[in-house]
Amino acid sequence: MKKNKTKLLALGLAAALTVGMTVGCGNGDIGKESNNGGGNSGNSGGGSSITTQISIRQFGGTVASTDWLKDAVGRFTKLKENEEYESGKKGVKVEISTNKDGNYQSGIPDYDIVLDENTANVYDMQTRGYIAEIDDLVKGLEDKIEPQLLPKLKGADGKYYGLPHYSYDVGISYNRDIFKAYNLYIAAPEETKAVPYESALLGKSVRFVTNENAKRSCGPDGIYNTYDDGLPSSLEEFIGLCDYIKKQKKLNPFSMCALDSGANYSFMLIEALWSGLVGTDAMKATTCNFTEAEVEVVKDGELSYSGDFLNTGIKVPQTETVVLNDENGYKMYDMSARYYALSFLELAKKQGWFKNEDMTNLKAQEIFVLGDKNASNDNKCAMLVDSTYWYGEAVSSGSLKKYKNLSGKDADVSMMPMPVQLTGQVAEGNGKKPTVIDTSATLFVNSRVEKNEGVFNAVKDFLKFLYTDEELKAFTETSNLTMNLKYSYDESKLGSFYAGINEIEKAAGDKVYASSDNPKFSKNRSVFSLIWGGKLNGVAGVNGYKLLKDGKTAADIFEMTRRDKISDWKNLA
Repeated sequence: MKKNKTKLLALGLAAALTVGMTVGCGNGDIGKESNNGGGNSGNSGGGSSITTQISIRQFGGTVASTDWLKDAVGRFTKLKENEEYESGKKGVKVEISTNKDGNYQSGIPDYDIVLDENTANVYDMQTRGYIAEIDDLVKGLEDKIEPQLLPKLKGADGKYYGLPHYSYDVGISYNRDIFKAYNLYIAAPEETKAVPYESALLGKSVRFVTNENAKRSCGPDGIYNTYDDGLPSSLEEFIGLCDYIKKQKKLNPFSMCALDSGANYSFMLIEALWSGLVGTDAMKATTCNFTEAEVEVVKDGELSYSGDFLNTGIKVPQTETVVLNDENGYKMYDMSARYYALSFLELAKKQGWFKNEDMTNLKAQEIFVLGDKNASNDNKCAMLVDSTYWYGEAVSSGSLKKYKNLSGKDADVSMMPMPVQLTGQVAEGNGKKPTVIDTSATLFVNSRVEKNEGVFNAVKDFLKFLYTDEELKAFTETSNLTMNLKYSYDESKLGSFYAGINEIEKAAGDKVYASSDNPKFSKNRSVFSLIWGGKLNGVAGVNGYKLLKDGKTAADIFEMTRRDKISDWKNLA
């Protein structure tokens, strides 16, 4: 998706173009789509002498299509065709761009309204004077917005400078068509016709169903007849499943892109597995939203071990139980679950569980979606390592249409809830809610518009319009994405993939949001990022899979990415 080789080159180019730039200048004429007549940006009141003009940049990533925005612009311009925002000018023209330009350290992209996926920090941009205050506008919408996201939208002065937009979740997906066709679901304890698979990695067997009518296990949530029946409830079962897929069924457990020759999406698998094992309350520590949750962390100092994890070759680290807070928060990355997640990645690489060599993200998605319709078993993959935004890309790239043409039906794919314990199988009534790491796009306004009252009023009216219940509904039903706001829409129009995500999110009840009132997080949001650009993933130079290819071990990577008590915690201003 966004952070592939092309994206990184684009960011480098954007950085070069913004050297020495002032706010409101830059490469804003590249890649713009003219709507309702087009024209120049409204920052200077230039261009058409009869119409107020404004511009908006929709990041050209997750929301690949601008259909929703074009439709909204058409309705807004019709509504405001007789409105006079500037003296002698009637109506509004809105220019749309889908560029991925942006360098938020030396300025912001050259548009009046900017919709950014995940890298911009509202707090930081406000202190730099880059963005306009929209406090009254956001306060008018405050009751609609997910409360945990509100700190993310505030500047250093406590006023609002941003709005939330579409969201997606970190994790992996699974192909239910493949799971059904190859009987990959784990059987319930009482199912008598299950197939036991003796895995050398476990030193014991995992029981799989023999047909679609067999009773599946209750899954990680511990409740029968829900979204996760038959899915691995423990790390032990997850390892057994992958071993079974590879050795017994002769398929690939995972499809994962190999962008930059390092599979830089591997951190999504690590973080999904880590968060599943510890749960939402514990995972909130990674965004400095400390709870009373007790977490198991690896002891300070050099890693030491107390035994082996089954026959996997994974060592069991010595641990202690703590409640994380602002004093010992540096231990957030010391959670033993993160160590096990990294160790799983190492094991998966050693066992050849990834189909990823020389594949782009779109190719990885295609072979995952095609499933049993791939020409050979070598391209058949049961799961995909990619955040949930992949589905929108697969729509745009044609992968889903290709599958439908081959099979005559829509691909049955879903977000995959992760295991919630290390060993055994979750018993009925003893499961845990799924953990969802949410990543929300943010919308903000270029401070240059404050110099022109008429343009600023047009911008604010346009944003008020976009966030009405009717337009939020239209956005979701057109794009198949949702926002973290309260509004209604027709869920039947989402399709099975996003309908499944909704079911998991509702079951979770609460999510882990990249937002916090804690100054450590607000001022240094990028260093806490669980998605792109943070301490734990490839953009920051810590690409787990690539480091494994270069000879590092999971333990090495774990040590490299622990936080230091002083330099990496106490000194965060």
